[in-house]
Amino acid sequence: FRREGVSLTAGFTATVNADMQVGALEETITVTGAAPLVDTQNVKQQNVVSADLLAALPSGSKGHMDLIRLIPGMTSDRAQGGGGAAGIYASNSTHGAMVHGKASSKVSYDGMQVNNLAGTGAVSYIMNPSTVVETTIETRGISAESNASGVAFNMIPKEGGNTFTYGSDFTYSSDNLESDNLSDALRARGVTSTVRALHAYDVNMTVGGPVKKDKVWFFTATRFTGTKQDLPGVFVNKTQGTPFYTPDLGQPGFAKDWLQSQAVRMTWQVSPRNKINGFADPQSYQTRGQNTANDPTANTCWNMWPQGLYQGTWSSPVTSRFLLEAGASLVKNPFPCSREDVTQTYGFVVNPSDV
Repeated sequence: FRREGVSLTAGFTATVNADMQVGALEETITVTGAAPLVDTQNVKQQNVVSADLLAALPSGSKGHMDLIRLIPGMTSDRAQGGGGAAGIYASNSTHGAMVHGKASSKVSYDGMQVNNLAGTGAVSYIMNPSTVVETTIETRGISAESNASGVAFNMIPKEGGNTFTYGSDFTYSSDNLESDNLSDALRARGVTSTVRALHAYDVNMTVGGPVKKDKVWFFTATRFTGTKQDLPGVFVNKTQGTPFYTPDLGQPGFAKDWLQSQAVRMTWQVSPRNKINGFADPQSYQTRGQNTANDPTANTCWNMWPQGLYQGTWSSPVTSRFLLEAGASLVKNPFPCSREDVTQTYGFVVNPSDV
């Protein structure tokens, strides 16, 4: 008996029924019964968001904050919500993610955690959606090795195959494509502008295929993404280098960030029961206007966060009931960031005391 086309998502118990032909009739046995109402093989409760589903839905970004809004019972207390206008890092951190009021979250890539110690739900690795085939969100019955009491995200990576494949997608939006809720009542109260997404873009390109058929495969993914938004009521300091703040009304403040990601995965089928994976995704993440609302003079401050994710895994299905796995993961995120000199490159007059 052979059954094809069965989709196996992460952590899913599949039932395959077979109708066998009668060989010789010796006696007849009739068995009756009802299907159980619960899964007796798995206590886990999870939702699976595939890459195709995430690409098809009209979301502001492809970060974890958008995944939260797809899961019944999940909410976030973040004022920025999700979406591209929140910024790249904010859209991929799960601060305040709750399921039925229970907080605390864990984010993993290929089963290995990528959270940092900056706060609950904070991540050091910004997901490259082109490297992920699906994301599982566990909301109940979370595995014992998890330190999350609320929700656990796990990104399942893509691998190359025996056929060369290519892919690309491009997303762009600007303030010309959004409405403005600045009313006369708000103007009368002194509000002169609202938060606008000046631009948000996301470009992804992928290539995958065999190095040696049935033996070694590769998969690469390149991502360029960035956002820029207004900061109402914030202006560049006209009197930099002095103890005073004088708003330059001709230079309104804005927050801007952009990310470059160059990911590659190599897969080696050493033997029918041994497979090795290597993954590297070095990233360059830069921001402008971090915490500007608290310190307007920092509007001319640029930060650069060189970061990345590096992993190696080995798996061996010894029998149909016994699986051996091992893996190592390195998440690089040197925070706090070092000061960057942008005076010559970008033409801004930056005083060290302001930075």
